[in-house]
Amino acid sequence: MREPDLKIIWEGSWPIGEYFALPYNQELDSGMGVYQIVTRPLGRNPIFIGKTYQQSFRKRLPQHSREELATWIEKNVSQPLFLKIGHIELFSWDRISAQIVDRTESLLIAAFDPPGNRAKTQTYSGGNFVIENLGSRRPLSRWVWAVHSGCGNYEIISK
Repeated sequence: MREPDLKIIWEGSWPIGEYFALPYNQELDSGMGVYQIVTRPLGRNPIFIGKTYQQSFRKRLPQHSREELATWIEKNVSQPLFLKIGHIELFSWDRISAQIVDRTESLLIAAFDPPGNRAKTQTYSGGNFVIENLGSRRPLSRWVWAVHSGCGNYEIISK
C-alpha cells in the first residue's frame, strides 16, 4: 500500500448536546473537516458521516435538525448519539480545498455505508485515494483506500 494522501485525526466521543456546551476551542471549531455520529455501544459502522468546509462544526451540526437526517434518526435510532470530529492533515497537496474535503467524506461513506447517509453510499469516483484514520477513530478502520479497478469503477478497501 502506498503512503496516505491524508490523515484524519479523530477527537472526542461527546454526547451531541455536551459538545455544544464545551467552551469555544479554535482547534475543535475549525472550519473544515469531517465528523461521524455514533451510538453506544459502538456499532459496526457510524450512524452518519458528514463534512464541513468554511463553516465551523458548531454551525454545521445544528443544520441537520432541519434536514432529513434528524427525522431518520428519530425514527430509527434509540441509543444516545455521540459526536467525533476529524481534522484533516494533508500529505499530497499544499492546502485543503472543498474538493479534498468532499472526496474524503465520499470515500468514508462508500467504505462504511452509514445508514443515515442517503447520498454517496456504495459509489465513489474520486480517484485513487488513501486515508489513514488516527486518534478516536472507532468504529472506523485505520486504513481506507480507493483503487481504480477499470471502467471508471473503484475498489474500496478498509483495514
